[in-house]
Amino acid sequence: MQNRMHAAVEPAAYAVRYNLEPEASSPSSSGTSVAAVVAAIRASIRRQELLPGEQVRQSDWAMRVGVSRVPVREALNSLGLAGVLTHDPHRGFFLTKYSQAEIAQLYWVRGVLEVELVRALEWPSATEMRTLKKMAVVMQDAAKAGDAAGWLEVHDEFHSVILSLSPIKVLVEEAERLWIRTESFRSMRIHNTLGESHAENLSHAEILDALQKRDRERLVGLFTNEMQVRESDLTEWTTRRAP
Repeated sequence: MQNRMHAAVEPAAYAVRYNLEPEASSPSSSGTSVAAVVAAIRASIRRQELLPGEQVRQSDWAMRVGVSRVPVREALNSLGLAGVLTHDPHRGFFLTKYSQAEIAQLYWVRGVLEVELVRALEWPSATEMRTLKKMAVVMQDAAKAGDAAGWLEVHDEFHSVILSLSPIKVLVEEAERLWIRTESFRSMRIHNTLGESHAENLSHAEILDALQKRDRERLVGLFTNEMQVRESDLTEWTTRRAP
């Protein structure tokens, strides 16, 4: 049987999957350095240290990651193409500020794509189920500890593994592109949930149970519910901007 699982839960794998790494033929920088910059910026977004509208300066990130400006520039360009960053020709890169309407639209499209992928997915093997269950335990521990960034890191892979079970690979790629575009908003939602002491809402036991029992309609319903955006989250989103 073809191995559908991702090779590892690490930033480099994420960078390759989302085309955030330069082609191997590129002489300008090491792909490893670019992936390290991408991972560092994503970690900062998860921790809510980098806010929508905040400038992302090449010199700052070169110093933080310990690389030259060349891989930083390539990482920023890649993140710009992915929609995570916005480029102003005169001022540089900024973490993208999506409007409430844009966030609602992104989630609507995500919902359409992901529900179709769930409807078509092939049920996970015993090995894949064991891997998903291990990820769920790590997410549960992170939620209990109030570690939103840790939860988000593992959840990214958990979510991607499930979508990868679908044979509709073109839709999988598009769904993953939308996933990264909503990084900042997703991070805010998880921080809010943990801040409200609702860690139980981050449990994926129901998704695992639906996968285990091969209950497709229930799984579709669970994914549909995940796409529901609270009005309070949209309201806060408009105020969570860089000073």
